Amino acid sequence: GVGAQEEMTIPQIMGFAAVLDSQGQAVEMSATAVSKLIMDMFKQQDKVIKATGMNAEKFKEALAKGTNEGLLMLLDTLNKLGNIDVLAPVFKDMGENGSRAAQVISALAGNLDMVKWEQEEAAKAFSEATSVTKEYNVQNTTVQAGLDKARKRVKEMAIELGEKLQPVMSHVLSSTTLMLKALSTIV
Repeated sequence: GVGAQEEMTIPQIMGFAAVLDSQGQAVEMSATAVSKLIMDMFKQQDKVIKATGMNAEKFKEALAKGTNEGLLMLLDTLNKLGNIDVLAPVFKDMGENGSRAAQVISALAGNLDMVKWEQEEAAKAFSEATSVTKEYNVQNTTVQAGLDKARKRVKEMAIELGEKLQPVMSHVLSSTTLMLKALSTIV
């Protein structure tokens, strides 16, 4: 939600999600941590800049280009600072005092090349729409899909036959009713 509000593209968000998933990070925890980090980049810029020692001008320029640019710059800076023991005080200074949030951010910072690659791949697949089309074709050609299609055809044929036979059946029923009345009268 925060990513969409900050005008991040679906492929950009998917890139972060793919890396976090590959690193075994829980979805809800990751989404909360990344959302908070994005909000802090805007609401507490000075605090983030001071805690990380980033160049304020470059960071603000990156944010002006887009949220993704600013987030990637922040993650790159965190990655260059070092391991979790070095980052723990930085996270605390940034206001990211939860160990789970630190885990998520560290996972992204440590895999920044993977994030960029995933974003590029997602952007390509999204523009080509190949992923969705391939998945649809896989699902559409399964045995269950074949059975569903066959059932639908049988149902459509039954309805069509019923529509064609309805006048004939009405005539047969009317004739049968008249014949039974005549037979009853004769008896």
